[in-house]
Amino acid sequence: TYNKHFTNITISRWLKEVVDKHTIGSKKTEYIRNPIDTKAYRVLKPIEKREPFKIGMLYHKAPYKGSKQTLETIMDLKKRYPQLELIMFGTAESPKKLPEWITYHRNATQAETIAIYNNISIFVSGTIKEGFGLTGLEAMACGAALVSTDYLGAKEYAINNVNSLLSPVNDYGALQKNVELLMKDDSLRTSLAE
Repeated sequence: TYNKHFTNITISRWLKEVVDKHTIGSKKTEYIRNPIDTKAYRVLKPIEKREPFKIGMLYHKAPYKGSKQTLETIMDLKKRYPQLELIMFGTAESPKKLPEWITYHRNATQAETIAIYNNISIFVSGTIKEGFGLTGLEAMACGAALVSTDYLGAKEYAINNVNSLLSPVNDYGALQKNVELLMKDDSLRTSLAE
């Protein structure tokens, strides 16, 4: 389909490079940044007043999203931090036998996701490969500190130790350490979120 003489459009620079490599002729791919509405996705609850042990994540069944491993990572953290709470959302059916400290919102509306982002301190993404990763950017716009793997899509907006904490893809031990660091260091969490 890259060579059907359509205008190819991508939402990230790394995808543009992939498509351009496989496009015959001089017609190059158009890169259009993936936007969010910052009038909707914004800080409603002050960052410094958020509960540091309240975490959010997107739940998805596709293996490339890393949700299973991310959920296991957070469940492991719960053993050491009993005050930890997790709010998840997604379109998939809820995972079976979720403990009561995990809340799951299926098919959340835009208003509901904005409320979730504003009710958490940390948004966790253990993605393996994704074109952009819009939920990470939405969470950041709403004042949640981002802890993510450094998959290619996240690099469109996440800068390690500047506005997020990034760990290598598939290194869920490092991801867990970054979540733990932000739960324990409120000033770092706040500075990254701001």
